[in-house]
Amino acid sequence: MKRVVLLTVLQVLTAVTAPAQSPVRITGIYSDMHYIPQAGDVLGTEVFIVATRDGYSAVVQIAQGAPGVPQVVPVTVNNLDVSFSLPEIRFVGKVTRTALVGTLGYDKVSLRRGKSYWQ
Repeated sequence: MKRVVLLTVLQVLTAVTAPAQSPVRITGIYSDMHYIPQAGDVLGTEVFIVATRDGYSAVVQIAQGAPGVPQVVPVTVNNLDVSFSLPEIRFVGKVTRTALVGTLGYDKVSLRRGKSYWQ
């Protein structure tokens, strides 16, 4: 009987003290945009995923020497898999705790979760 009580107490303490794994959030700012001083160019991609009443949308900006005009597009989400289409290019990938990784057109990208290039 004492052993059962002891095991029960240990199970409760383990459950209480174990760190809770928070779910990975889809929303956030993901970017690999950066400035190259020698060339005076801005390169990379920035994606800001937000929740809307209709699901998710993304503000997407691509810089290829100079920042392009941001576009707002709907995002398809299936668990942590995300995809969206721009007029001439498609993104297919996955959200992780630290990044948005996948393929943008034919290029593999890893956009770090965090602050915007513009902040």
